[in-house]
Amino acid sequence: MTMFCPLFSSSSGNCTYLQSGKTKLLVDIGVSCRAAETALQGIGVDHEEIGALLVTHEHSDHIKGIARFLKRHKIPVVASAGTLSFLLQNDCIPADIPLIEADGEPIDLYDIRIQSFRTSHDSNESTGFSVLTGDGRKITIATDLGYISDAVYTQLQGSEILMLESNYDEGMLDAGSYPYYLKRRIRGKTGHLSNRECSMVLPEMIRRGTRHIVLSHLSKENNLPALAYQCALAQMQQEGMALDVDFTLSVAPRSEAGEPITI
Repeated sequence: MTMFCPLFSSSSGNCTYLQSGKTKLLVDIGVSCRAAETALQGIGVDHEEIGALLVTHEHSDHIKGIARFLKRHKIPVVASAGTLSFLLQNDCIPADIPLIEADGEPIDLYDIRIQSFRTSHDSNESTGFSVLTGDGRKITIATDLGYISDAVYTQLQGSEILMLESNYDEGMLDAGSYPYYLKRRIRGKTGHLSNRECSMVLPEMIRRGTRHIVLSHLSKENNLPALAYQCALAQMQQEGMALDVDFTLSVAPRSEAGEPITI
């Protein structure tokens, strides 16, 4: 069985659960250790059974609870060299934790294969991850994207489950109270992906095998779940694709576990 479930997803904190067979993973812990463990319990998962932690990058909304979690659970950490360097320098990883560098080469871990890929974000080598399950299913998580590069676009293809950033609504960002420099950062190529930019790639992903789309990392100030959902849905319907026939679509909740996807 393969199960995927966003536990938290927003600019305030991110944590995602992924299970393939007996292998149970977390991607990021951008909330407190207790919050992550409580969320896992809420979906019927024992936090003692987590086998590895994948870290996309070092911003606080992705690593807040890592140090405490790794003191309690001695599990391998998979991240880019730049991210691992930051985590070590800031005492986020205890000395006895196994480290696995995500350098773009396939990583075989337990009964899964992990494929990392670089994303465009203002951090130390931010990374997206695809997980290939033992029965050949591909699940991809790509957040904190200033834009979708050709390499990222290629990596997204063939993902049966795709968790993709839909961070901001362009109109809300323009009309909002953020200072100009921050709006410019968010819109820039090392910032975040808008609803429109996210929606534009989704029809082709469906044509290339995606069946479950999870919109993620929504801004509290510059987006609404309904706006992100409708933008994505309209784009796919415009290209003749039917909800719950050709694809499923959901928005990862901000502060509670989403509906698990089982394939």
